[in-house]
Amino acid sequence: MRCCSRNRFTRAAVLLLVLALTATVGAQDLLPADLYVLLNDGRVERFRTEGGAPMVLTPDDAFVIDFAVDALGERLAYRTASGLFTLDLPPDDRPVGSARLIDAEADVPPYRGRGASIAWTPSGDGVAYTTQRGARIYFDTADGPQFTSVTEGVFFDLRWSPGGRFLLARAEQDVWWVYRRDGLQLPLTSIISTATGAAWVSDHEIVFAPPTGGLRLMDLDLANAQSVLLDESIEYRLPTLDSDDALRFFARAPADPEVPPDSGRLLRLGRGQQQIEVIGELPIALTGLRWDPSGELLIALQGGAIALLNPLTGEAFTLPASSAVAYSWGPLPQALLPTPELPATAIAAAPEILATPTLDLLPTPTPGPISAVTGLPLPTDLFFLAPDSNGVQQIWRMPANGASPLQLTVGGGDVNEFAIAPDGLQVVYVSDAQLWIEPVNAGGLRQLAELNSFAPANPTFSPDGTQIAYVDEGAPNGGIWIVPAAGGDPERVLANEAADPASGDFRVYRRPQFAPDGDRLLVDIYFAAGVQMGILDLATATVTDIPVAEVGDIRPLTARWLSDGRILTHSDATAPLPIAPGLYLYDAVAPATTAVEGLPLGAGVIIRSVREIAPGRLRIVLADGQEAVVLRVIDLVGREPQRVREIEVLIAPRLSPNGSRLAGYTSLIDIEGVRQGPLLFVDLATGERFLLSQPPTVWGIAWGR
Repeated sequence: MRCCSRNRFTRAAVLLLVLALTATVGAQDLLPADLYVLLNDGRVERFRTEGGAPMVLTPDDAFVIDFAVDALGERLAYRTASGLFTLDLPPDDRPVGSARLIDAEADVPPYRGRGASIAWTPSGDGVAYTTQRGARIYFDTADGPQFTSVTEGVFFDLRWSPGGRFLLARAEQDVWWVYRRDGLQLPLTSIISTATGAAWVSDHEIVFAPPTGGLRLMDLDLANAQSVLLDESIEYRLPTLDSDDALRFFARAPADPEVPPDSGRLLRLGRGQQQIEVIGELPIALTGLRWDPSGELLIALQGGAIALLNPLTGEAFTLPASSAVAYSWGPLPQALLPTPELPATAIAAAPEILATPTLDLLPTPTPGPISAVTGLPLPTDLFFLAPDSNGVQQIWRMPANGASPLQLTVGGGDVNEFAIAPDGLQVVYVSDAQLWIEPVNAGGLRQLAELNSFAPANPTFSPDGTQIAYVDEGAPNGGIWIVPAAGGDPERVLANEAADPASGDFRVYRRPQFAPDGDRLLVDIYFAAGVQMGILDLATATVTDIPVAEVGDIRPLTARWLSDGRILTHSDATAPLPIAPGLYLYDAVAPATTAVEGLPLGAGVIIRSVREIAPGRLRIVLADGQEAVVLRVIDLVGREPQRVREIEVLIAPRLSPNGSRLAGYTSLIDIEGVRQGPLLFVDLATGERFLLSQPPTVWGIAWGR
């Protein structure tokens, strides 16, 4: 440590804000979680949220260079000149145990005090730590310690995604490198060329603030697709998620004389809401500041002192540590974690399910050979996503006549979503934050609409193919829109409702589906208590709610129209609530709080696919538990089950419109953030299996109509 050059261990920049009040009394009481502080003499101390004198945690003979606490607050990882060590932390103030050396070649950090130079994986099975050449990662495996390295930059801040699938590494010039964990390797998956702040908002989504303005969201599971989240004419800084799962950030209009450069006022945007809330009128100078884990307070490390800053009032409070060089937070107390609010009134109980029909299973089928094909006669065209020769994800079409798949789109931007017209002759899709329509068999690409949201657009055709409904959640005009397929001005037919100041409730509409008559839309309605179904009458612009039985009930997310105008939903053993697995039918003419009919499918059943293959006939693909090695295909006519076939397990199977073929994947792999796999077909009449040879992997498969 002492051999390292002094200029590499730069301190946080001096605060520009002149604080009206600075105090040490009671500062420890403001801590949202236990705070661990590294002192200049190489000791790590812990400051408890309940107060009391700080406790030294590291051994007396260890001169600590940098450190981090794991996600549970149970272990400490720290570096000395001898390497990287781990140490079990006591739940109280008992003496600590013995340290364990896990990497004698851990190197030293190029910087400290500017971010997390050491970061535990969320599951605690690994530790990432900065080095003079990049970062080194240790994994604790059954075969012993395993190591890997990344060397694209010299980093000073490391952040794992909430589920540990990705690692975000920040370098000088505010360059952010994103690595995907692939077993024990971390291949590079994306680069944010420059940003004045970034935050994980899910295990695969990052919100970041370009210095030129705006707030963007990048989805690593959609080939790193970026969407504009907020107005690019405004400068944003330091985005973070607070303990209520809302996005907080600072904003500055360049022409605002009351807010100097590198400063901002505090704003808040709730997840699923469209209205930005100004919660801090005071301009805050942001240089050298970082968020605490609750997203409520800012923390500054300056001249050996640690100060907590309330961005709502500008008050700062210092901790009794006069020679601090780095810090790390323990886990948030359970009381600070977001808790969903229950509805104020009870919702009607779930429909009673009659006795479960029994199906005698045939013996487990013996897997037959798989035939490799370049094309295959199909009941309708099949569409999917796959990369072109330049790696851009495009729509491909596999013709029903047995010819080889053809690339349909040729644009320079990735296609993120698509839908097929009822006659199969057009596709509508999302690319480069725009909605496009393109004929299947001829030229004539047209732009239909600009999109202003990072949420899925869910485009869908009307039954006659003349209109397209889609979602655009961009504030302040979020809601459901309809645009003519021939081109024209989009019209918002259903507006999202911002949070009510008194109740905090809101309504956000997603996943529109035209009714068979084309006069209504079935939509998912998100609100504070959960999600439910709704029906929009396009003539009257009125919405009829179909409340679900329980908060957290997933049945609305599976809702679809049937040809007779009823609505089909389903629940199975993967549902978070104890709702009996089965199919549920709702009357769309006079919807009520309960289904008009429940069709049970047996305890433990998982529904892999369901489709109406003829009026009054449903074909369903079932698995008896997560570890099933066989899929059951049955038909339901009324309440009578009819066995079709048992087949070998297929991943994410999709039934053709007439139910004669299944398309799915033999396996799924993650390639540059996109889960994809080889395309396999099963003939349900004969049991034959066919593997498409080119493209070798695809995703987003959808049958024509």
